[in-house]
Formats: sequence, structure tokens, C-alpha cells
Amino acid sequence: MNEYNVGEALERIGKTDPERLYSLVAMSAMALYKVFPKHLHADTTTLSFYGAHDSDTEPAEGCLRLVPGNNKDHMPGCNQAVVGQIVTEHGIPIFSSVMDGNTSDVEWNGDSIEHLVMSNMT
Repeated sequence: MNEYNVGEALERIGKTDPERLYSLVAMSAMALYKVFPKHLHADTTTLSFYGAHDSDTEPAEGCLRLVPGNNKDHMPGCNQAVVGQIVTEHGIPIFSSVMDGNTSDVEWNGDSIEHLVMSNMT
């Protein structure tokens, strides 16, 4: 294994569905070690980015949009992205998604329920 192999592997993962791949690995590990969750928790947080970035141009389709706004630390005007995660009562993340900075908790809650239904976790 070297830096070229790792880079190629990461590019191949990025071209697939990394969120789904992570969920499959996490749920397979839980099944292997007989960790069966009874409760799940879905929530979001914001990641703030400081410094200049080109916000005048619209990002390409499928690219993350950093959006200025008030983050969850109540810091106004920060460029931000939103991270949503579903975790078990053991703190094991089974699904994670990085979303545009203006994604609401309501939107994420609907997406997380849809993901759970699609993956038969409910």
C-alpha cells in the first residue's frame, strides 16, 4: 500500500455512494459483533468555514454549497455546511451526510427517516 493506491481507492469510493458504503460497513460490523440498537438518534450540526471563497459562482451540480448564515454556535455570517448523522444509543454512527449550508433540521429529519426505511433499520 502506498500513497498512489490509497488515492486511487479514495477516488473509486468517491465515484460510488460513500454514504451508503459507510452505512453498510457500520451495520455489518454491528451484526458481526452482535450490537443490536434499540434506539436511534438523528441530528445535525454546522461546520463553519472562515476565510475567502468564491461565493459568487454557482457550484457545479452535486457539489456542496457553503452558505453564509448563523451557525448553531450563534456566530453570524459564517460560511457553513451542515452535517447530519444517525447514531445508535451506543454512539455508533450508522449514517452520515454532508449537506448544503442552508439545509434545515426539518429537511434532514425527513431524509433520515427515508434512509432508515430504505435500509430496513426501522
